[in-house]
Amino acid sequence: MKKYTLLFLLISVFSFAQDSINKIVEKQIEQIEIVTKKKLIERKIDRLVFNVENSISATGGDALDALKVTPGIRVLNDKISMIGKSGMIVMVDDKVIKLSGDDLIGFLKTIPSDNIKSIEVITVPPSKYEAQGNSGIINIKLNKVKQNSWNSSVRSTYTQTTYPAGTIGGSFNYNKDKISIESDLGYTNGSIAPSYNTTFFYPNQIWREVNTNRNYYDLVRGKLGVNYRFSDKFNIGVQYMSSNNKKRNLENDYSTITDNISNSIDSLIVNKAENRIRNRFNTVDFYSVYKLDTLGRKISANFNYLKFKDTQDRIFSSNNLLANNVVIPNSYYSANNISKQDIENYSANVDVDFPTKFADFTFGGKVSFTKNKTDLALYNLSSGSSIYDAAQSNRFVYKENTEALYFSASKKLSEKWETQLGLRFETTQTEGNSISLDRINKNNYSKLFPTFYLTYTPDENNIFSINYSRRLNRPNFEDLNPFRIYNNKYQYSEGNPFLQPSYSHNMELSYT
Repeated sequence: MKKYTLLFLLISVFSFAQDSINKIVEKQIEQIEIVTKKKLIERKIDRLVFNVENSISATGGDALDALKVTPGIRVLNDKISMIGKSGMIVMVDDKVIKLSGDDLIGFLKTIPSDNIKSIEVITVPPSKYEAQGNSGIINIKLNKVKQNSWNSSVRSTYTQTTYPAGTIGGSFNYNKDKISIESDLGYTNGSIAPSYNTTFFYPNQIWREVNTNRNYYDLVRGKLGVNYRFSDKFNIGVQYMSSNNKKRNLENDYSTITDNISNSIDSLIVNKAENRIRNRFNTVDFYSVYKLDTLGRKISANFNYLKFKDTQDRIFSSNNLLANNVVIPNSYYSANNISKQDIENYSANVDVDFPTKFADFTFGGKVSFTKNKTDLALYNLSSGSSIYDAAQSNRFVYKENTEALYFSASKKLSEKWETQLGLRFETTQTEGNSISLDRINKNNYSKLFPTFYLTYTPDENNIFSINYSRRLNRPNFEDLNPFRIYNNKYQYSEGNPFLQPSYSHNMELSYT
């Protein structure tokens, strides 16, 4: 009996110990997290992905600092360019940021690099994107704000070049239940001192022009975005961006005219100007995403409104001097050039992502309507009075409407081969109305733009790819304005209303 009692006790102790061990193991298993890190650089069929969150060199700065270490991107003196491309489009979370110049740089500096998940470098844009220009695309993908949390940040920078400049700003992000809010506000103030050297070669003379400027800027920009999730499948949102930029440019232009035969200085031209500039930019973006299933099929819709206003008041004076700096009689000329530009754009697009077992399909369409009104007025100040010069004043209205449909399909042919084909159809209608010259010019054209991608991956460390696309380059509105605009009494620009768009075939070979 004692033996059985002892055996029972041993079995009970063993069972208790086994249960305790199992509970400990289960608890430990519950706490295990499987963590995988993506490669620093990934090559996809139509883009290169730089995973910023895995880069030590991109931490602790802003989006501009992250772009400095992104493959294929060059940042020099706060100017961003894509190697091998004449232009570039910047997107954040697949939404185009319709900013340029100082406004774009200021916006990128508001994004902490620690908030960036990855940067996509698209050197040959697929058919989903517009065919305009030999431009690449940078798509900055942000980390999502954690559920039921909020965060805020304050930043400031000081830059010392020839003259100092500074920026201060802050952001606030909120994500609670079904609502998420993103906001940012920034202010920049300072000045720069650019200089330009230009040489004009004429049959009998050489004009060497040296331009030294002092440009002051005072910029306020802001962003506010609100997103509402109706369910796991459907969400809508709105994003508003605005900037108000005040500039004051002081220009000093000194030209030396040399005689080609005697190689001696013939005369000098001294130009001085003060240009007061104010531009305001506002854009509202409404978007919605509906997920059809868990396989990645979804429908995205987007509507955008953009308003840009630019006002310039430029007073300039010009004097001609002999080689010994004696003013040439009756050579003085002074004028006030006032220009107003008003750009308005409405655009809407629908995109469908539809992956299947056979291939991943994407298709959709876009419409865009742009109206640009320009009003130039010149007042002659040479006599000391302000006299309106109707011959040097101009009103020009330019309209450009574009409609597009696109389709693309990508397929993994094998473990080593992958391809993607795309086709985009665009039709454009333009109208240039020079009210001052009483001249209207219209143009209509429709074209197809194919794209092709092929990648070969022999192993995980090597990738070869070949890409092809057909692109077009539409003339800018100022290139179509037939009015002659004088910069000074010796220089003017004049557009050609009969200009047609140009087309290019781009092929890219790359090895990663």
